[in-house]
Amino acid sequence: RWLAKYWLSLLPLVQVGVTGSFGKTNTTKAIAQVLASKFKVVQTDINLDTIYNVPITALKARPCSQIVVFELGIDQKGEMDRHLQIVRPKIGVVTGITPVHSDEGHLGSLQNIIIEKRKLVEALPKDGLAVLNGDNINVRKMAGSSRAKVIFYGTDKKNCRIWAEKIINDINGLMFTMWVEKKAYLVKTKLLGGHHIYTCMAATAIAMELGLPMEKIISSLSNLNPLSGRLDVKPGPLGTTLIDDHLRANPESTKAGLLFLKDLKTKNWKIAVLGEMGELGEWEKEKHQEIGRASRSAEKK
Repeated sequence: RWLAKYWLSLLPLVQVGVTGSFGKTNTTKAIAQVLASKFKVVQTDINLDTIYNVPITALKARPCSQIVVFELGIDQKGEMDRHLQIVRPKIGVVTGITPVHSDEGHLGSLQNIIIEKRKLVEALPKDGLAVLNGDNINVRKMAGSSRAKVIFYGTDKKNCRIWAEKIINDINGLMFTMWVEKKAYLVKTKLLGGHHIYTCMAATAIAMELGLPMEKIISSLSNLNPLSGRLDVKPGPLGTTLIDDHLRANPESTKAGLLFLKDLKTKNWKIAVLGEMGELGEWEKEKHQEIGRASRSAEKK
C-alpha cells in the first residue's frame, strides 16, 4: 500500500474513481474501454476484492500510462478512507445508492452507506469532475458536497446534462437515444438491459471531459460486451437460451434483470430463477417483497 501510494505520486496520471451500490464494475470497464480509444489506460481487475485491487492497480501503472480507472467498492466504515490514502481522484463517479451492506456486520444503515461513498465526491479537487446518477436521489444530493464541477446523467431531461430516451431492449443488445448538449445520438451496444443506459452515459461524460469526439465515443460504446455472469447470453439445455445474471445480486440489479426478461419478446416460456439477496439489514424484508412484486409484474407480461 505504501509503495502503491508513492508510485502513483510519481506519475502524472488522471485518476478516476468509481463507487456506488451497483453497476461499478460495468461502469469501470466501460469508462476504461472508451478512453482507451485515445489514451493509454489502466483499470482495476474485475475479479479482485477492492482492498487488494486498488494497490495492485496502482502498481500496474507505468510512466507511459495516462489514465487509471479505479473501482472503489466498500462494505465497512472507513474503507473509502483507506482507498483515498492511495487514490487521488480527479474524476469521481457515483452510480447509485441502495441499502446493500446495510446490515450490522457491514455498514449498519443506509445513511452510513451514503456517508462512506460520498467521501469520494468530497475528495475531488476544484478542477475535478463529479459524474453523478441524477435519477438516484441519494446520489443527486451529493452534488452539494463537491468542490468539483458536477455532471448529472439519467432520464430526467430537465435536470441531467446527459439523458436518455427511446430505450429498446432485445436479446442482441441495447439501443437508445442519448442527448448531450442538446444534440441527440443513437447508441447501440451489445450490453443487455435498460440499466446500461447509465453505464454508457457515465462513460460518455468522462470521455467528453477528456476531449474525445462524440463519434469516437459512440463507436467505442458499440463495442462493449456483457461481463460473464452479468446478463450475458449462453446456450441452455434442450434448445433453451440461458441469460446468466448470477453474480452479486442486489435490489437494483435483480430488478434490472427482471425488467430485461419482461421486455424480451418471445412466444416461449420465460423463467426467472432468483437467489436470496444478502446484507440488507433492516431493509431485508421490504426489498425482497419489492422484488416479489417486480417478479409478478414480469410474470404478467
